[in-house]
Amino acid sequence: MTGRLELHFRQSLGEVQYHVGNHSVRHEPYMRRLGVWPQCRYPGFSSEPLQVFEDLSHDLGFASDFTTGDGSVLVAAAAAQKVEDDGRNEALLAGYQGQTRQLAQMRALFKQAKYAAVVKVYQSLPSPQLLTDAELRLVHIAQRREASQINRAK
Repeated sequence: MTGRLELHFRQSLGEVQYHVGNHSVRHEPYMRRLGVWPQCRYPGFSSEPLQVFEDLSHDLGFASDFTTGDGSVLVAAAAAQKVEDDGRNEALLAGYQGQTRQLAQMRALFKQAKYAAVVKVYQSLPSPQLLTDAELRLVHIAQRREASQINRAK
C-alpha cells in the first residue's frame, strides 16, 4: 500500500499526518499506537528552525509500519483516532445545540423532584446518546418516580 506524509508548515512545522489508502492519522496517536511515544522527539520546542524536521526524521525511524510495512498499525491507529475525534465532535455539537444547558436543567429539576419535567427535557435532547451512565440513571430514576407518582394519584 502506498503511503503519503502530509506536513503543515506555517513559520514552523505544524501538524503531521500519515496516510495509507483511505486511512489517515496524526503523528502523536500513530506513535502512541506504535508504542514509541516516550522516545519521540517531535514536536520539539527548539529555537533552531531545522531542528523540528530533524526531530520528525528521528521519529520516522520508528514508523517502518508506514515506510516499508503494510500499514496495519497505522490503519488501527486511524480507526481509534476516528472514534476519539467523532466522540469529541459529537460532544462539541451537543454543546453548540444547547444540550449541555439542558442537562444542567435536568439535574436541577430532578433535585426539585419534578420528575415529569426531567423526562420531558430528556425527550427533547438533540443527542441523547451522549449521556453518561450517571445521567442515564438519573433519567431512569425520574421515569420510575414519575410512574410511581401517577399510580399514587389514581
